[in-house]
Amino acid sequence: MQGKNRSVYRGWHNKTSLPVKIIIVLLIVLVITLAALLFKDRISKWFEPDVTYPDTSVTGQADTKKTAESVPDGTEEEQKIKLTRISASDYDSSRGPLIIVNAQNAYVFKDGDKELLTDLYTSDHRGFSLASVSESLLPEAYSALYRMTGKYADMYGFCPIMVTSSYRDYESQEQYYKNNATSEQNEKYYEKPGYSDHHTGYSFDVKIYDEKGDSYSYVRYGMIKAEWITEHYMDYGFIIRYPANKAAVTGIDGEGNHFRYVGLPHSAYITENLLCLEEYENMIRRHGKDDPFEYEYNGIVYLVWYCSAEDGYIDVPLADDFTVSGDNCGGFIVTASKMP
Repeated sequence: MQGKNRSVYRGWHNKTSLPVKIIIVLLIVLVITLAALLFKDRISKWFEPDVTYPDTSVTGQADTKKTAESVPDGTEEEQKIKLTRISASDYDSSRGPLIIVNAQNAYVFKDGDKELLTDLYTSDHRGFSLASVSESLLPEAYSALYRMTGKYADMYGFCPIMVTSSYRDYESQEQYYKNNATSEQNEKYYEKPGYSDHHTGYSFDVKIYDEKGDSYSYVRYGMIKAEWITEHYMDYGFIIRYPANKAAVTGIDGEGNHFRYVGLPHSAYITENLLCLEEYENMIRRHGKDDPFEYEYNGIVYLVWYCSAEDGYIDVPLADDFTVSGDNCGGFIVTASKMP
């Protein structure tokens, strides 16, 4: 039987020409290849997950936690977070931790300002000392100061920060200016009444006051006697309001001991990028709701944008995780946070 099969094969092999053999082999290979491709396509469809992927053409990142919504003016552009509109009359453009008070932008005094302040002397100030019994701040600034100095005291047993000057009303600033701005040469170090950052309730000056009762300049000894404060004040929402190299912008020569509360993430970005408050807010004003400034700090992504008070409305997130501050220059700054 085996000999007979071999004979048949040899017969076929001898009678079939070489070109025919090549064509037959190519046809067999083609049929096998087409069958394999068809089988692969069918298998991939069987196991393909039923997933609809988000469009990333607008934001540049897929956000699977929040879906886009058309903004109230009817545009179809997707947003990173859902937005709605509120009346600008719900907020005061001359109030908030991001207001700028300088020679070009006067503080707007209003009845009831002092009633909003926290009296530091009668409040818990175990983490810091006071130069006088009349020091006061707005609650946001006091809370941040209390947490910052309390943290320091917990770690080292004592915090050498003394608040030497905080809120000043118009009359107090007027007297302060008369006592100190005694010549054209030194008046550049002091703000005129009505134009002082101390009117905001978010500012205070500090000096070092150690356990022995000795006092030192914070500017000269801060890194030596309160290094942790110097390295971490931005984490609690504070900036140095008048950096030494920004006098041409702020109008005030350097005051390295003048703390100003602006809140996060603004304090971190300003400090890390060596800016003053005016420079930072000039940058933010170039970012509207459609192109918010994005900044990640300590694992939180912040979105910040500007709204003009002239529009009569403010675009804000539908969620509750946002703040609105006036800038005292005719607009509002919205700050929202979302997971990265």
